[in-house]
Amino acid sequence: MRFRKRIPIRAVGAFALAAILSMSAVLVAHADTADDLERAGRRLEELKDEIADREAAIAELQSQLNALAARIETASSEIQRTRQRIADVQARVKAGEREYAALRDQLSKRAAEAFMHGPGESLEFLLGAGSMSDLSDRIEYLDAVAQSDADLANDVQNKLYELESARADLEAMLAGQRSALDGLEQDRGMNPNDETRRQILRYFYDRNASATSRTGKKGSAVKISDVKRELKELHGLTQPQVMSNLTYLIDMGWVKTFDVEKQVGTKGGTLVPSSVTWYEIAAPGIDKIDGESEFTPPSRFAGVNISATGTNVITMGDGNVVNVDHRELHAELNTLRARLAASDKLTEADKLDIVADIESLKDQLAKPSPNPTVVKSLWSGIEKAAALAGLTELVLTVAPHVQQLLS
Repeated sequence: MRFRKRIPIRAVGAFALAAILSMSAVLVAHADTADDLERAGRRLEELKDEIADREAAIAELQSQLNALAARIETASSEIQRTRQRIADVQARVKAGEREYAALRDQLSKRAAEAFMHGPGESLEFLLGAGSMSDLSDRIEYLDAVAQSDADLANDVQNKLYELESARADLEAMLAGQRSALDGLEQDRGMNPNDETRRQILRYFYDRNASATSRTGKKGSAVKISDVKRELKELHGLTQPQVMSNLTYLIDMGWVKTFDVEKQVGTKGGTLVPSSVTWYEIAAPGIDKIDGESEFTPPSRFAGVNISATGTNVITMGDGNVVNVDHRELHAELNTLRARLAASDKLTEADKLDIVADIESLKDQLAKPSPNPTVVKSLWSGIEKAAALAGLTELVLTVAPHVQQLLS
């Protein structure tokens, strides 16, 4: 009788354990792969959403550009038609001036003849009549001459009225042409993002107007996640549209932010610091929509009709009047000012000096051609203070724009 070789129990156990471990590794690997695939799927969806948002933003911007181009084309056509009408009226005025001059010349000659001969000649002419019939003819002749002189005087007066009317028409057309050209220049220089910025600023304004607290569901301030969600619901704005234009409004002083610090407890009992940033409309943003009030600080250019200077200037959220060519430098100076004011490497006296210099430099930006000597002197001090504060990188960003003012 043959017996099969018996396998030791210890070996069987080792084999089973190895099999279990192998299967566990496969299961774990499968689970890890499934998690990776799930994460990859979520990321793919996020990327699709981002791409869709960017495509929507591009489409919206293209739509705004198309509308702007149409307005410019319409304005250009109207300007061409107005130019032709102006040319016609100018020709009318010149012709009227010639006719008026000719009539005035005739009237002057008749007046000179009447003065030279005097009233006695007419009397002598009547007394020389040989009969009543002849006298009647002579009286009729003198009446006709007098009527001709009166008609000539009336023609001169009427032609003067026509000429004055044509000149008034010409002045009105020229004023309309200037207005149309100004509007065309504004359209050409208009930023397609301005409408989006108006919508965002109005959103914060309306929220502030109906607020019952500063933070919270009905607060004047709002978290960025709510800003994105609500502006998408209200105006269909994408996240890139909201963030890029909100950043601009903050830099310009129309919208402000503040942070709320708090401690968040973990399951292990550890307190972890957490910060939440809130966004709300600033006082200049409210004035932008409401208009100035008795509480609005007086403009540093009070009494000056900025629009009559002929320069292309805008009023920023901080009250500065800035030539549009220097708008970007103004925003960068605001950023530099805020960083210097918050620096712990400068004394308060140093901060006061440097902030005053920055404000003086910003005042220069109202001019189409800032004074290079003043700019150079101010920037030299600002640059040194920024280096002491460890803001060299920010200075390198601002410096090229300042150099443009010095060239």
